[in-house]
Amino acid sequence: MSRKITKDLIRNQAYRLGLDLIGFANIERFKKAPLRMHPSSIFPEAKTIIVVGKRILRGGWRPVEEGTNWASYTYFDYHGLLNTVFIPEPLYHLACFIEDYGYEAVPYYPGVPEIESVDKPAVKKQIVPDVNLSISVWFVKFGTI
Repeated sequence: MSRKITKDLIRNQAYRLGLDLIGFANIERFKKAPLRMHPSSIFPEAKTIIVVGKRILRGGWRPVEEGTNWASYTYFDYHGLLNTVFIPEPLYHLACFIEDYGYEAVPYYPGVPEIESVDKPAVKKQIVPDVNLSISVWFVKFGTI
């Protein structure tokens, strides 16, 4: 039996866990997304998509603008620790928090895959594995966010 959980409870927990940004989107917002980019391809019962983020430090971005140091931004701020540790760990704990209320949560790794899978579906009549939930593609191409 599920206990009542609200967006405010989830939002407050996300901030306690160290996330800087959280938003909620009804699954209907993704109706134009192709199956390979649709959240329901990962979790068919999904009703709400929760998007979280952490800030990129100004001190990490500035050297990129000035052309003096790409390494800090690449390995620490954006692609590096931000997407491999600083977001996934609190995201995992936020998913645990949601599941403690009796709901199911699917944390999604924030990194971007290098290639699209060309394998056959793992389950008959399903899509090819490696669904890619690309927020930038949703926003630019499909206008869903």
